[in-house]
Amino acid sequence: MARKRKYGGESISLEGMDELLTKFKRLIDVIDKREMTNRLLSAGKYIADRAGDNAPKGLTKNLERGMAIFTVMAPERDGEPGVIVKPDYLIAPHFHLVEFGARGGKMPANPFFRRTIDESRGVVKSMIKRGVLEVIEEEAKK
Repeated sequence: MARKRKYGGESISLEGMDELLTKFKRLIDVIDKREMTNRLLSAGKYIADRAGDNAPKGLTKNLERGMAIFTVMAPERDGEPGVIVKPDYLIAPHFHLVEFGARGGKMPANPFFRRTIDESRGVVKSMIKRGVLEVIEEEAKK
């Protein structure tokens, strides 16, 4: 169906506008659900792996192991998917003592996790952006 609009005395007719809007709506559904979930989990895994790499190396390497394995989908907030990256306290119950320090300053803080998030921010944004563009390109071919 053609849609006609008048702009400055001239009429413009667009063919296929309804089909285009339908495709955009489908694209939004695909990006929001299936693909964004996968992209967010990949980004979360990237952060968890980097945090494991940046964790102080002790005799047991529990901080490294506890960070690199725990990435889960968060409950949707405002209809948006999210990811939680956190330590597995069963493996690294002392995470908070290392990250924030302890004993009135006798054990200084080593905020390796916060540093990892700050350092990873650009890469994670690029990963998600690239993922969204790939989904758009795939859907455009259909």
